[in-house]
Amino acid sequence: MEMTPANLKKICRDLDLYSTPSLNDKIYLHYKGFKKIENLEPYAGLKVIYLEGNGLPRIEGLDTLVELRCLYLQENAIDVMENLDALVNLDTLNLNQNAIQSVTGLSKLSKLNTLLLKSNRIKNVEEMKGLLECPSISVLDLSDNQIGEASVLELLAQLPDLKVLYLQGNPVVKEIANYRKTVIATLKTLTYLDERPVFPEERLMAEAWISGGAQAEREERDRQQKEREDKDRRNHEAFRKLLDDARKEKEEKEGKQERASSAFEEQKMKNQADPAKQPAKIVEMDSDEESDEDENSKDPEDEDNGDEVPDLESASAVDEEGAKLLKSLRGLSVQDPSLSSRSASSESSSQSTFVTQSSNSAAADLGDNARVDASDDGEADVDATLQEDQLNELD
Repeated sequence: MEMTPANLKKICRDLDLYSTPSLNDKIYLHYKGFKKIENLEPYAGLKVIYLEGNGLPRIEGLDTLVELRCLYLQENAIDVMENLDALVNLDTLNLNQNAIQSVTGLSKLSKLNTLLLKSNRIKNVEEMKGLLECPSISVLDLSDNQIGEASVLELLAQLPDLKVLYLQGNPVVKEIANYRKTVIATLKTLTYLDERPVFPEERLMAEAWISGGAQAEREERDRQQKEREDKDRRNHEAFRKLLDDARKEKEEKEGKQERASSAFEEQKMKNQADPAKQPAKIVEMDSDEESDEDENSKDPEDEDNGDEVPDLESASAVDEEGAKLLKSLRGLSVQDPSLSSRSASSESSSQSTFVTQSSNSAAADLGDNARVDASDDGEADVDATLQEDQLNELD
């Protein structure tokens, strides 16, 4: 299959890409059986192009793709790295599983960050010196090649930004004693090596091993262990302090609430004991209840002091008792003559006394009645009194 304009447009239609070539920023041309890269001039806006799995023998036809960021050429038959100078904005170049024997053509790729050369035919350090033309490389995959010289580490150490390195699958891995420690200690900027991250603790132990051997590495390991334990202890103490502070704060808050509640209850009891501080209570009473309360509140003495009608029957009862007393005195005088004179005198005195008392009581009753009648009947009662006095004089 050839990379004709018609085939390119058909691929864009099939993949729901833009029919106008310049509007596309990516294009999928992988596994199409292309033998040559061509007719991509109208696609000047491409930033990503997938060309893997086509059996391409050369890198060509990319001069107009100046905006390209990612170029995927893995699984082809490319044996030379060439025609890349125009790709000044290239960030990722994937040439895995090709037939490349030497690293070249990178001098113009100042923004290249990732270079993938896995499963190629690179054998020695001399064929790798082209890497130094691109110091911006930070991710480098050289795994599964035929590199067997330990001096490759000296070359790689000259890449100032190298952070990720894949070197496994090369004979050099077996040639270097304590491979991982040596590579980590040699490449100071490395953060990832052969599918495993490089942690700061591992780097410190590797550097200690390089400088002082196994004993220095052991001491560094013990130091790190102690440092971790101290850190854990500090964290534990800080957490315990945090809990204690929270508990103390809670207790203080509860204490304040309890004191406030106690003060409120104490003030409430004081207010109950002092009626003057109690709030006034408005009691609404019915008119009938008010009248009943007024009647019940009257003084009994006021009732006794009211106007009374004299009881005449009580006066007659007193006269009868006096008569009985005189009869009893007469009986005693007959039986004992010596007592006759005294009885007579006592009788006369008692009779006079009784009569006087009776008359006084009757007069008092009459006087009271007269006053009552006078208050009730006015002048008519006064005239009646004058007539009564005149009759008494005639008698």
